[in-house]
Amino acid sequence: MIAKRDKIFLEQHSMRLSFAVSLLDDYSKGKPIGRIDMSLKEYLFSWDNVPGKDSERLLRFLKDDLDIGWAENAYISKSSDGMIISISKGVNSAEIIMDEKKKKATLKISDGKTLYLKVKEENGKLNIYLKEIKEKPIKNLSSYYLFLDLPDDSYTVQVKYDYYFDEDSEPIRPADLDPKNPVVDITLKPKSSYPFPPRATLIRGVVKNTDGHVVANAGITAKILTPEENKSAEIVEDISAGASSIR
Repeated sequence: MIAKRDKIFLEQHSMRLSFAVSLLDDYSKGKPIGRIDMSLKEYLFSWDNVPGKDSERLLRFLKDDLDIGWAENAYISKSSDGMIISISKGVNSAEIIMDEKKKKATLKISDGKTLYLKVKEENGKLNIYLKEIKEKPIKNLSSYYLFLDLPDDSYTVQVKYDYYFDEDSEPIRPADLDPKNPVVDITLKPKSSYPFPPRATLIRGVVKNTDGHVVANAGITAKILTPEENKSAEIVEDISAGASSIR
C-alpha cells in the first residue's frame, strides 16, 4: 500500500504517480538485498499475439504514434513461416519483418518510412519494444519504487540485481491499475551467488525441448532412483509450473 505521506508529497510537487513497484526476495520472503538497477521499456506488442489479442495494440501504435490514419481497422496477417506481419487497407500497406536471429524487427511502410524495433524473448514469447525509457524510479521510505508522470501507454519493468536473476514484468498499463493503489509486485529469484544460510540446499534446472529451446512454465516430477535405505532426502510432491519451492 502506498503511504499517505507519499501521496501528499506528490500532490505538493504537482507530480502524478503512474505506478509503483514492490520487490520480494523469493527465498527470504522479505526485501531484496544488494544493489538494484531498474529500467523501463515501452512495450508495443507480442509477436506471438498478432494476429490475435495484441492486434489492436499494434494498430493503435501505427495510428496514434506514427500518424498512419489508414491503420484504423486495417487487416493483419502473418506469413506461413511466422517471420513477417503484414498490415493492409486498400492500396496502403506495411510490413514488420523479423530478423533471422530474432533480436530485432524492421517496420516498413508503403510510403517509404522505416522504423527499427527491439525484440526480446520473455517467458517463451517474442515481445516487441520501441525503446528504453530514461526515467528512473524514486525509492520511498517503504522501499517502493515510484514511476511518475508517465504517458498513458504500456510498459515493462526490467530489474537487475547483484544476487538475483534478471526479471522482466508482464506488460503494465497504468490506466488498468487500481488508482488508489497502483502497485506491481515482482518476485526475485536468487542466483547461486546469493548469501544462503549454512546447510541450505539449492536445486535448479532448466527444461528444454528437443530443439534445445527453453520450455516456459514447465512442471516436473521427481523420482528417487537409489535404494530406499541409501536416500537422505525425498521429494514427496510433484512440482507444479511456477513453483518456487519443493518438499
